[in-house]
Amino acid sequence: MKINSGTVIIRLNGQPVMVDQETINISGVSVPTGGHEMTVGDVISNILSLKKSDKISPLKAYVLAQRFYKGGITEIDDSDFSSLREIIEKNDQYVPFVIAQVLQAMIDSKDKADRKPAH
Repeated sequence: MKINSGTVIIRLNGQPVMVDQETINISGVSVPTGGHEMTVGDVISNILSLKKSDKISPLKAYVLAQRFYKGGITEIDDSDFSSLREIIEKNDQYVPFVIAQVLQAMIDSKDKADRKPAH
Protein backbone atom coordinates (compact mmCIF):
# COMPACT_ATOMS: atom_id res chain seq x y z
CA MET A 1 0.00 0.00 0.00
CA LYS A 2 1.04 3.58 -0.55
CA ILE A 3 1.22 6.06 2.31
CA ASN A 4 1.47 9.78 1.60
CA SER A 5 4.50 10.69 3.70
CA GLY A 6 4.10 14.33 2.75
CA THR A 7 0.78 14.74 4.57
CA VAL A 8 1.19 17.74 6.86
CA ILE A 9 0.37 17.39 10.57
CA ILE A 10 -2.16 20.04 11.59
CA ARG A 11 -2.70 21.56 15.05
CA LEU A 12 -6.16 21.66 16.58
CA ASN A 13 -6.45 25.30 15.47
CA GLY A 14 -5.90 24.29 11.83
CA GLN A 15 -2.33 25.57 11.58
CA PRO A 16 0.51 23.23 10.55
CA VAL A 17 2.91 21.98 13.21
CA MET A 18 6.29 23.53 12.47
CA VAL A 19 9.64 21.85 13.21
CA ASP A 20 13.27 22.96 13.10
CA GLN A 21 12.32 26.57 13.79
CA GLU A 22 14.59 29.07 15.45
CA THR A 23 13.49 32.25 17.14
CA ILE A 24 14.98 35.67 16.73
CA ASN A 25 14.47 38.63 19.02
CA ILE A 26 12.96 41.66 17.29
CA SER A 27 12.41 44.63 19.58
CA GLY A 28 12.05 42.34 22.59
CA VAL A 29 9.63 39.97 20.87
CA SER A 30 10.61 36.37 20.02
CA VAL A 31 9.66 35.69 16.40
CA PRO A 32 9.85 32.17 14.92
CA THR A 33 11.83 31.88 11.71
CA GLY A 34 12.71 29.10 9.28
CA GLY A 35 11.70 25.53 9.84
CA HIS A 36 9.24 23.42 7.89
CA GLU A 37 5.85 21.81 8.30
CA MET A 38 5.87 18.49 10.16
CA THR A 39 4.76 15.60 7.95
CA VAL A 40 3.65 12.02 8.42
CA GLY A 41 7.05 11.00 7.01
CA ASP A 42 8.88 13.11 9.60
CA VAL A 43 6.98 11.47 12.45
CA ILE A 44 7.35 7.89 11.21
CA SER A 45 11.05 8.28 10.37
CA ASN A 46 11.71 9.77 13.83
CA ILE A 47 9.82 7.01 15.60
CA LEU A 48 11.73 4.33 13.68
CA SER A 49 15.08 6.08 14.20
CA LEU A 50 14.88 6.90 17.89
CA LYS A 51 13.56 3.80 19.60
CA LYS A 52 14.34 0.12 19.05
CA SER A 53 11.34 -2.16 18.58
CA ASP A 54 10.91 -5.90 18.77
CA LYS A 55 8.41 -5.67 15.87
CA ILE A 56 10.94 -4.57 13.22
CA SER A 57 14.65 -5.33 13.05
CA PRO A 58 17.02 -2.37 13.34
CA LEU A 59 18.06 -2.77 9.69
CA LYS A 60 14.43 -2.83 8.49
CA ALA A 61 13.63 0.17 10.71
CA TYR A 62 16.54 2.07 9.20
CA VAL A 63 15.47 1.31 5.63
CA LEU A 64 11.85 2.27 6.34
CA ALA A 65 12.93 5.44 8.16
CA GLN A 66 14.94 6.52 5.12
CA ARG A 67 11.99 5.91 2.78
CA PHE A 68 9.54 7.85 4.96
CA TYR A 69 12.02 10.69 5.56
CA LYS A 70 12.25 11.37 1.83
CA GLY A 71 8.54 12.22 1.76
CA GLY A 72 6.21 11.72 -1.15
CA ILE A 73 4.46 8.41 -1.55
CA THR A 74 6.00 5.57 0.47
CA GLU A 75 5.02 2.04 -0.46
CA ILE A 76 4.99 -0.70 2.18
CA ASP A 77 3.64 -4.24 2.29
CA ASP A 78 0.92 -5.55 4.62
CA SER A 79 3.31 -7.08 7.16
CA ASP A 80 5.28 -3.82 7.45
CA PHE A 81 1.98 -1.95 7.76
CA SER A 82 0.85 -4.07 10.73
CA SER A 83 4.21 -3.82 12.52
CA LEU A 84 4.52 -0.12 11.85
CA ARG A 85 1.00 0.60 13.05
CA GLU A 86 1.67 -1.21 16.32
CA ILE A 87 4.94 0.66 16.85
CA ILE A 88 3.25 4.01 16.20
CA GLU A 89 0.28 3.25 18.46
CA LYS A 90 2.62 2.40 21.35
CA ASN A 91 4.84 5.43 20.76
CA ASP A 92 5.30 7.97 23.54
CA GLN A 93 7.49 10.53 21.74
CA TYR A 94 4.58 12.47 20.24
CA VAL A 95 1.33 13.90 21.57
CA PRO A 96 -1.91 12.08 20.71
CA PHE A 97 -3.09 14.50 18.00
CA VAL A 98 0.12 13.88 16.04
CA ILE A 99 -0.07 10.10 16.40
CA ALA A 100 -3.77 10.14 15.49
CA GLN A 101 -3.06 11.97 12.22
CA VAL A 102 -0.27 9.56 11.30
CA LEU A 103 -2.52 6.58 12.03
CA GLN A 104 -5.34 8.19 10.01
CA ALA A 105 -3.00 8.61 7.02
CA MET A 106 -2.05 4.94 7.32
CA ILE A 107 -5.67 3.79 7.68
CA ASP A 108 -6.72 5.91 4.69
CA SER A 109 -3.99 4.31 2.55
CA LYS A 110 -5.03 0.82 3.63
CA ASP A 111 -8.70 1.55 2.90
CA LYS A 112 -7.73 2.88 -0.52
CA ALA A 113 -5.60 -0.21 -1.22
CA ASP A 114 -8.39 -2.54 -0.07
CA ARG A 115 -10.89 -0.86 -2.41
CA LYS A 116 -8.65 -1.33 -5.47
CA PRO A 117 -9.88 -4.10 -7.73
CA ALA A 118 -7.39 -6.92 -8.22
CA HIS A 119 -6.10 -7.42 -11.77
